[in-house]
Amino acid sequence: MNRRALSWLALALAASTALAAACAGPPAMAPRFELPPLTTAAAQPVRPGAFVWVDLVTDDVAKAKAFYGKLFGWTFQGDDYVSVLHDGAPIAGMVPIARLGEPRSEWVANLSVSDVDQAAQVARENGGEIQRGPVDAPHRGRLALLSDPAGAAVLLLRAGGGDPPDREPSVGDWLWRELWTHDPDASVDFYKKLVPWERENIQLDGNTYAILKVGDAPQAGLMAAPEDVDPLWLPYVRVEDVADTARRAEALGARVVLRDAHTSILVDPTGAAIGVQFWDASRVERTP
Repeated sequence: MNRRALSWLALALAASTALAAACAGPPAMAPRFELPPLTTAAAQPVRPGAFVWVDLVTDDVAKAKAFYGKLFGWTFQGDDYVSVLHDGAPIAGMVPIARLGEPRSEWVANLSVSDVDQAAQVARENGGEIQRGPVDAPHRGRLALLSDPAGAAVLLLRAGGGDPPDREPSVGDWLWRELWTHDPDASVDFYKKLVPWERENIQLDGNTYAILKVGDAPQAGLMAAPEDVDPLWLPYVRVEDVADTARRAEALGARVVLRDAHTSILVDPTGAAIGVQFWDASRVERTP
């Protein structure tokens, strides 16, 4: 993720809170809206180290809705902040943002932390950069936009009503998230100071793959990014047929930048990277 993309995300975060007036851009670029709560159920526990939400920051919500609605069958609610629904349940959001320079969209993962202010301070002390916040967003909770030392963006969140409970992802739901970075060891060391992650190496299709876990619960994967790829957190959607999904995505205007039997990485028509994956647990072998 480059600095221009981060400026988009910082502006979107400012626009979604009462701090819109403090935004670093013209007031017309920062419409005010409120973020809905992550869950409307009774108060839920906070799950530090879990990815609990994801938002698409984009200047073309209509194009994004058309693409993802046709590709995954997602539906949508709201005009300012758009809630993304899968089988009637909210799984993500879309944050509209006025155009700044070239059109660009980003899927931004929300990482649960027990204390946003403390995590932000630790991040600063260890080479991270807080792009916006910490701030309180009505109904959503306390949050801060972080650029890690490699440049990957993630939103630190302490949700006001607690985190949504973990769930088994169905087809069309979020399956996984993966950090692509140029120095995996340094990135793991950084995030372990913020959340209670441990690293485990597994054999996936005969190749070594790093899993980031809280206790026995896997939370994310780790990949060494090619030198020409900006570090980022990449979200994955579960699909039944990767090849068919990639073909349909291309017909809908996406670019396929990687494909194999189990996984494809797409760049949607608004410029956001997203993965699709067929998952079969038998592919995994635990490394002693």
